[in-house]
Amino acid sequence: MLNLKKLLTGFVILFLASLVGIPAASFFFTAPIKIGGDLYQNIAHKNEILASIMPPDVYLIEAEYMVVQTMVQVYKNPDSTTLTENKDVKRLIAETPRIEQEYKLAYDRYISSPLTAPELLKDLETSDKHVQRYLSLLNTPIFSRPQPG
Repeated sequence: MLNLKKLLTGFVILFLASLVGIPAASFFFTAPIKIGGDLYQNIAHKNEILASIMPPDVYLIEAEYMVVQTMVQVYKNPDSTTLTENKDVKRLIAETPRIEQEYKLAYDRYISSPLTAPELLKDLETSDKHVQRYLSLLNTPIFSRPQPG
């Protein structure tokens, strides 16, 4: 038969262990999912990549906006003898290298990050092929040729 002293001692030890053990276990099991933890960093990185490629990277949206604005302005001003006289065309030509550089920096950051999942690397590379085609079109010398009369 257990005596009261041993039973009380057992409860005290169990109580003290739970005072230390429960917070320690809680810290140990929640550390990976806390803000700034490894899991959080991986999720944030994947979300950042997806936000950049689906829809296309924000820099490409800016480039597309500039192309459309330029086309509209050129259409509205048919009196120009060359496209390069148009201020919107000049702005597009001047801004294209900056847009390319910002895209390249973002792409390189994602492609070289150890947080980028291998399955996302393929999507990034596919997306980059389309981006490079688009940027090469922006860099064609069509803007410097005179318009046919």
